[in-house]
Amino acid sequence: MVVGSGSLRFELIADWPRRPDGLSQPDVAAVGVSSTGEAYLFCRAEHPVQVFSAGSGELLRTWGEDAFDRGSAHGLQVDADDTVLTVDMVRHTVERYAPDGTLLARIGTPGVASDTGHTGGQGGRNVLRSAGPFNRPADVCLDASGRIYAADGYGNARVHRFAPDGTLEASWGEPGRGAGCFAVPHGVALLPDGNLIVADRENNRLQIMTTEGEFLGAWTGVQRPCQVFVDADGLVFVAELGRRAGETTLYGEVAPADLPSRVSVLSPDGDLLLRWSDGFVAAHDLWVDADGSLYVAEVTHTMGVARGLVPPGTPAIHKFGRL
Repeated sequence: MVVGSGSLRFELIADWPRRPDGLSQPDVAAVGVSSTGEAYLFCRAEHPVQVFSAGSGELLRTWGEDAFDRGSAHGLQVDADDTVLTVDMVRHTVERYAPDGTLLARIGTPGVASDTGHTGGQGGRNVLRSAGPFNRPADVCLDASGRIYAADGYGNARVHRFAPDGTLEASWGEPGRGAGCFAVPHGVALLPDGNLIVADRENNRLQIMTTEGEFLGAWTGVQRPCQVFVDADGLVFVAELGRRAGETTLYGEVAPADLPSRVSVLSPDGDLLLRWSDGFVAAHDLWVDADGSLYVAEVTHTMGVARGLVPPGTPAIHKFGRL
């Protein structure tokens, strides 16, 4: 399978990763690749963090078996120093780990959610007000100085900025559709100009903001964006969830037809360069490595298998080589 044209072409690498018998990957919530060529898969599985060779696809190690519940895996970021930040949606924490799984630092108190009035439900429902960190957070990214930006996500409607030592510096955002408001801020990344791009999932847009929270603009034309990744050339890769015909949005609108999950590639100015949906069930996260290869993580079990839409064993991770 080859997608794209010209200098922007990708080919699916069908045998990646080489998953040993007995190692399950029902949902791969997030993926990241280190400078040493290790691909970290954050899985909702018995072995939550699965580390593979990005090149050969061979399993190198697993960790996190005593640190994460089966359903808690959500976001992951590999820092420039190859430490790994994980976002635990269920325990309301962001944690930093050494490559071998040693816990180095934690932001948030495990099991303690901030008071947003959230009483349950997905898709931003029942978030009555914004509050501090965290209530079911979704994602993190880091800037060149080591400051941490967290999209706090399912039970809140804010972006938080932390100093490198984890001290809270600023928070912004309120529930809603207006400029600077959020309905599931699900992904966050840094643009080459130093501004933030936030995947405002249930508002079907990418918001551009300063690192102080000032709203600069929005890119529409995306569909339930879950995650964004900005590569070395400034291209913006977007993982987009689908929606089934008849499903109701956060705002009570009914989807008139099936909308498949997809991946889009945008220019640094937000123009659509490439988009495809073939082979995706529920694209949830993505990463582009130093060679230009694209990794797409999917919550296949939650959005596909459990709903009877695809059979058990349908892949939850894909690697596309850049041609």
